[in-house]
Amino acid sequence: MLKKLFAAIGLGSAAAAAPGEAAVAIYSPYTSESSNVIYNLLFCDDLAAFKVKPGASPTHWHQVLFSEPGDVAALEALAADVNQEGRIRYLAFSKLRGLGKSVPPKISLGVIVEVPLAGGLDTLAAFSEGGVRYINQSGKLVVIEGVENFSLMVKRLFAASEPLVARIGPWDKPRLAPPKQSNVRLTFLVSDGMYFGEGPMLVMEHEALAGPVIHCATALLQAVVATGTAPVAARNMDQPNKSDADWQPSPAQSEEINRFCNGWQLIAGQVFSMKQQGKPRSQSPGTNQLYERIADEIYSPDSSITSQEMARAFAHQLCLPLIRDIIRNR
Repeated sequence: MLKKLFAAIGLGSAAAAAPGEAAVAIYSPYTSESSNVIYNLLFCDDLAAFKVKPGASPTHWHQVLFSEPGDVAALEALAADVNQEGRIRYLAFSKLRGLGKSVPPKISLGVIVEVPLAGGLDTLAAFSEGGVRYINQSGKLVVIEGVENFSLMVKRLFAASEPLVARIGPWDKPRLAPPKQSNVRLTFLVSDGMYFGEGPMLVMEHEALAGPVIHCATALLQAVVATGTAPVAARNMDQPNKSDADWQPSPAQSEEINRFCNGWQLIAGQVFSMKQQGKPRSQSPGTNQLYERIADEIYSPDSSITSQEMARAFAHQLCLPLIRDIIRNR
């Protein structure tokens, strides 16, 4: 009965395939070429796309992934590094499988949700280190990294995905074209391959295994959208974790950054509570553009912020780059 249900909603199981056994599929669901490049990179099924660009210095993971012949010990260490980006770990596991090496199964490293809308494809991706990528149906991009509130939501999404990943297996064919209208596709980057399930949204969101994944992804998406209406510029995604160049705060600076952002998260939560209680928006003492931006978004008739958690996440995303720039340049 379970197998019949999986077949009906597109949750199939197949034997794992090593990289190179199937042709790499490249798709262009967006009008922007850069958005299409980023979209295809999310799925990590084309190692060559992650090569260091001419003139750039290779990182350690570049050296490990592109060493020939492959350094098995280095690849295993990279794949097992829980502090590394999920995409890079997935590429390392894929390289190991391509070398004929066995890998531990069912280690989830990425979750990608695709929903076709009237204006185009909405794609949300979350990775094991807590990073999030969102490509709006218009092709605009949001990149979120190192934000604690979002990392917690990513952990919930991964926890909701575990029962589904446990029941299905890797796909052994080239990645399919984006899903058709009214469908939703869930793709999982797992140590032993790429898993996916697809079916009508109205069916999938009520299915016992797929439903919790969709619900957690929806909550994450709402928080991402609430971070602002102006997505960050698309950056080169084969250079992970470089949004602030190479600057890293000292422990004391990190504590100051966290203290500053935590304070604004509390303020945002209080503003949301005031709105929920029907109280009028209060003005900030003097001129505080950060407060005004937070209050504008929360009190906007079109606001997508529907919880204190989302209000706090929005405030954190606003203040984090601001305080980092202040501390870095002072």
